[in-house]
Amino acid sequence: MPAYLNSQFTLRRPIEYNNVMKKYLIFFGIVAAAAILMFLPYALRQSNAPSSPASSSDAEIKEPAAVQPAAVKADISGFKFAPAKITVKKGTTVEWTNQDSAAHTITADIAGTGPDSELFGKNETYRYTFNDIGVFNYHCKPHPSMKGTVEVTE
Repeated sequence: MPAYLNSQFTLRRPIEYNNVMKKYLIFFGIVAAAAILMFLPYALRQSNAPSSPASSSDAEIKEPAAVQPAAVKADISGFKFAPAKITVKKGTTVEWTNQDSAAHTITADIAGTGPDSELFGKNETYRYTFNDIGVFNYHCKPHPSMKGTVEVTE
């Protein structure tokens, strides 16, 4: 008589069947735990978000901090300013980087009204912060055909 049948011919589970089921249960338990751990940070982040906007009576209204504009980058390449025209907000710094082998300057067309650099060579930079509103035309002293414009707005 086979091992899985007893004397009354009823079906008994073989020992191997129980071991296989335990292995499947352990495997799927580990997979379920891993899935929960993977999505737990997402669920927590969503639950910490406010469910409704705060009303003016719930929180103190704060004035936004003054944000300084980021520096605007420009290049000198091929004996040209790139871009030739730059528009920035008041208080913004413009940084020019010389990509040419020749030395250049950044010089305001009207002396004393804008940038006025010394000669700077390849891979060197010059920075100028525009604190006044207006249009500032500039050129390179040794190469007067090189021209550029910075427009400063409020």
